[in-house]
Amino acid sequence: MYKEKYTSLPPLRSTLILITAIAAVIMLLVSGHASAWVHYDSHLEISSDARFIVASFTVSQGFCLFSREDNQPLWSYETLMGCMSISDNGDYIAAGASNALYLFSNQDNQPLWSYSEYIAYVGISSDGTYIVASTFFNVLTFSKENNTPLWSIFLVFEPPVAISAGGDYVVARGIKDRNEELILLNRETGTPLWIYNRGRVPDTPIREVSYFPWFWCILLVVLMSIGVQLLIWQRRRRF
Repeated sequence: MYKEKYTSLPPLRSTLILITAIAAVIMLLVSGHASAWVHYDSHLEISSDARFIVASFTVSQGFCLFSREDNQPLWSYETLMGCMSISDNGDYIAAGASNALYLFSNQDNQPLWSYSEYIAYVGISSDGTYIVASTFFNVLTFSKENNTPLWSIFLVFEPPVAISAGGDYVVARGIKDRNEELILLNRETGTPLWIYNRGRVPDTPIREVSYFPWFWCILLVVLMSIGVQLLIWQRRRRF
């Protein structure tokens, strides 16, 4: 009886630890569900002449190419794309996923090439010759001929990017040296033509939603560790 009495935590403390752990699990599940809709939303693009439509879907985690003539896909590719851009004539589609940048033609679903990197934004020139993409830390340009970057510049926090119709100019917005900047670049050389400095970003974290589930994962592990340590400490203290 003596051992039974002192080898367990007091009821109130045990209850508090249990409630806290359950709350952390619920928050983890809710935040993970919300994040999935934030980061895996569907995306749509249509060619200038409306002959081709490309759409990504959350249900099947893939994307499809359609013709305006029919509601059945011409082809599909089973990778969830977070960003896409289609050339004006619909001949080429650039698509970015969490693990790679892909270039497709409208002929079939086999990528012409891929570049292994997380891709946040992507753009393509009107004839599909040049592609611009951004990762978490860089802006890169490519030719449709291969997956070797023509150049890259350091610009952090998933900078939005765009390329002119003729493919001569690239514009990007991001953070550099804690300043928010808009940069117009020469596509051929990557040389900035001008830079607009909006000002210093606040010290608060950037894109907090992206890391929300990881915060609760860490919190859950910490709470569980504290609970285990309390159990061990209580037993050692009583004996």
